Amino acid sequence: MNLEKLLKNVPEIVVDVVWNEDKTDLVDVYGKPHAFIRDDMLFVSGEHGDGACDYYGEYRGGCAWINPILEKFAADNKCYWEWENAGCIVLNQD
Repeated sequence: MNLEKLLKNVPEIVVDVVWNEDKTDLVDVYGKPHAFIRDDMLFVSGEHGDGACDYYGEYRGGCAWINPILEKFAADNKCYWEWENAGCIVLNQD
């Protein structure tokens, strides 16, 4: 698994929702989640307020949640996410 390539290709996710210029509609703002390589593994943090993942599910019905865009990214690369801890997910090969 080429971690540097995967890190570079981590997709943008919706990180915020704001009003458009004339304040008639809400629009999604996309950005890269906080991702990094450590100990030869690719991690994404859930503690940067960007909506990448939510272990406790406080805002999503009380269950652990990983952004569907990140789930698709993992599946497309024949990988899956596991919780490293309550604040971080790590990419693993199938």
